[in-house]
Amino acid sequence: MDMSSEQLANAKSYVKKSDKIRFIESDIQSLQLDRKYDLVLAVSALLHILPGEIEQVAGRLVSLSKRQVINVDYYEDGPSRQLAPHNFMRRYEAIYQSLPSVEGVKRVPVGKKKAFSTLNAKQSLFHVLVAASDQ
Repeated sequence: MDMSSEQLANAKSYVKKSDKIRFIESDIQSLQLDRKYDLVLAVSALLHILPGEIEQVAGRLVSLSKRQVINVDYYEDGPSRQLAPHNFMRRYEAIYQSLPSVEGVKRVPVGKKKAFSTLNAKQSLFHVLVAASDQ
């Protein structure tokens, strides 16, 4: 799922045609699905969600998952703040932990290694464990 038709076309070019893969053009707020998935993955997406909508969108990701959500996004220690007109730094651990169906959240910093040093990529992977349901 992506809201960009150009990105979906790019993704399709890397995948062999299959009945098991569906490409959906939508934003997360408008996405209409009637099932849950084993894993929900969001990469560099949530930093673009407006502050007044982030809890709802995080809850939507969790509601689509049977058990796990992986979110990779910009992160740095400190309070939530606006980085650019459409980019927001968030405290994702606190956002996910405030959701009643979340059992736990673990943050794993992402580092990029160069030849004799480590570059801080200012990204983290957030692994969200969703409470098991009867579905």
